Amino acid sequence: MENNGDEFNRALSRMAYETTGKRAIRHLFDSGLSPEEIEAALTYPRPLSVIEKEIEEYKKEKERGESKAEYVLEQDAYGRISYIRKN
Repeated sequence: MENNGDEFNRALSRMAYETTGKRAIRHLFDSGLSPEEIEAALTYPRPLSVIEKEIEEYKKEKERGESKAEYVLEQDAYGRISYIRKN
């Protein structure tokens, strides 16, 4: 049973990274920070090797045109504003 707990913790860690760390690294890189500066800026620490790997993946995605998300501003009949992802 203890092995299942370890597996769960690894899965939880991966999920937390995918939902927060990945986007934060990409945003900070787009803001002009170096990998070392990104490492210092993150509140959820990630090893420098992980940050560098994420930056390389992000650069490749940008070259292929895969990383650009487009959003459209929409307002409903009640005046509520939403951003809807186009792609």
